[in-house]
Amino acid sequence: MNALLKMAGAALLVAGISAPAVALAQSTVTAPGGNTSGTYMDYMKTVYDRAGAPEITALPLTEFDGDFKLNPMGAASWTQSADGLTWTFKLQPNLVWSDGEPLTAEDYVFALQRAAGQGYDFNWYWDFAGGIKGWGDVTGDKKADPSTLGIKAIDATTLEVTTNAPKSYFPGVASLWYPVPKHVVDKLGDDYALNVDTLVASGPFMVKTWEKSNNNMTYVKNPKFNGPWPAQIDELILDNTMGPPEVGFPAFMAGEADWTNLNTGQVPVISAQNPDAIRKNAVFAVYYLAFDVTKPPFDNVDVRKAFQAAINRDELTSTVLKDTAVPAKSILAPSYPGYQQSIADQAKFDPEAAKAALAKAGYPDGKGFPPIEIWYREQGGYNAAIASPSCSTCRPSSRRSSGSTWASSRCHPRTGRRPSRTRATTCSSRPMSTTISTRRTSTTCSRAAAVTTMPTRTTTPRSTPAMPGPTGTSGSWTMPRPSRS
Repeated sequence: MNALLKMAGAALLVAGISAPAVALAQSTVTAPGGNTSGTYMDYMKTVYDRAGAPEITALPLTEFDGDFKLNPMGAASWTQSADGLTWTFKLQPNLVWSDGEPLTAEDYVFALQRAAGQGYDFNWYWDFAGGIKGWGDVTGDKKADPSTLGIKAIDATTLEVTTNAPKSYFPGVASLWYPVPKHVVDKLGDDYALNVDTLVASGPFMVKTWEKSNNNMTYVKNPKFNGPWPAQIDELILDNTMGPPEVGFPAFMAGEADWTNLNTGQVPVISAQNPDAIRKNAVFAVYYLAFDVTKPPFDNVDVRKAFQAAINRDELTSTVLKDTAVPAKSILAPSYPGYQQSIADQAKFDPEAAKAALAKAGYPDGKGFPPIEIWYREQGGYNAAIASPSCSTCRPSSRRSSGSTWASSRCHPRTGRRPSRTRATTCSSRPMSTTISTRRTSTTCSRAAAVTTMPTRTTTPRSTPAMPGPTGTSGSWTMPRPSRS
């Protein structure tokens, strides 16, 4: 939820209802929040169990805008060495924490050294995507000292990173690299991120109030912030009780919220009544079926081919998901860098080809095919949006199986939470939720028998201009918000 959060509110995903431009004069935005059970208000302590929206209270080295252009944030510039293995980041001048202490390169170094040494739940990202030299040695069996990582502060405003291999995209990876206030952690430990009185911010907002029972938070402008994308509203209230569209939409209509999520049932209603009401974006995420290829029947490639050809992605997205996702024909979404139409064209719904492949595998007309289990990610956010409506059509004939099929997803780490697995036999048909995002992205899903792409979420930002950073040019629908009177 980083993109919209970076701008003024909690941004998650795709379609949204927003108020007219008159909202520019407003200085407070009330919006649905997200996670109610997170603990630490520190993205570099925990990603999957973070509380609130630390993404808007911390300053990453870089950030993508609505057009997915990479922008300098904490870093003013960066260069890559001739051998491609070393990146040097120069920080913005005169950065400070909200308590007035200087924000230095050492705070960024400390953030990753601390993360690697503490068993960070996002270690895979910095090992696989970041490829930071020594990361595996520190987080793996070798238990090397975090000081051996390929990161160091050359001086107060210069940061150097060494990777295991050339990483031309590393500045983009650094969009999830936030500083941690070493001067505070040295005194208070990690518990600094549990209390409003001890939290310090490096980003455009700081926490004013924190209701621990439900993680509702009020954010205000950080008066010390002098980095890019300053806040353009004075106060942001993230109310987690408004997260479910069944609650958020009535609150929006009553003038109690400035934007709201919509579910698949609400989207067509608003679309018909006021086609300019919904603001749409998409998110790069894929939903796919992954097979256990070590056990029958999915150890047979022809069975996998049959499943791939038997799924009608177009019908699934237009009926079950009600056009809140697009058919996934590739592991990459349309418009995503590297997307190849020639690959996507191979993913076709072909019942006859599916029957032929299944017969070739030894199951003519499905005869003798064993019962299987389909497991899916039930936990909220995008997973709930896709899994719930899709799974309402799944009715496995048995809970026992010689092989399992997994319904999985890949979501942006800022918006995804730790997945849980649930048998399809337990699925319900609750409505799909939708949210909003300021990033102009495309959604798609694939993998083996890929089925759908990212869901469309509907929300209602009070106004798009009330955001500190670029909002991009994604299509949007805006509905006049009722007055609070």
